[in-house]
Amino acid sequence: MARAGGGYGGFSDRAIDIRVDDSQDPFGELRRLLGIAMVNDDWNRGWTAFTEKRFADARRWQERAAERAGAQPEVLPEVLYDLAVIRLADGDRPGAEAALAKAVSLNPKLAEQAKVDNDLAGLHPAGK
Repeated sequence: MARAGGGYGGFSDRAIDIRVDDSQDPFGELRRLLGIAMVNDDWNRGWTAFTEKRFADARRWQERAAERAGAQPEVLPEVLYDLAVIRLADGDRPGAEAALAKAVSLNPKLAEQAKVDNDLAGLHPAGK
């Protein structure tokens, strides 16, 4: 799928590129990969908006990425982690805490990252 500036970081127009060359179930694999690609596209749009300090737009895209990621467990924890960052930036501390708690429950390694992540400083004990 192509969209002007739709690639990672806006550096290309290739928003989604999927291949299923040697799968035994190419349509099932295509469906799975398309699902992940759609999550990644929303996630990329959300993070781009976040870096541009357009927090309401970032939240809209990241909420959608999180909703879609429910069917893609391999990316859900990291999507929720970034949703916590974006919710906090958008002024929703309780929502950020909930997203972070869910992310950490799915991937406990994210707890250590969250402790030192400046984007989550508002959730750190000193940031309260």
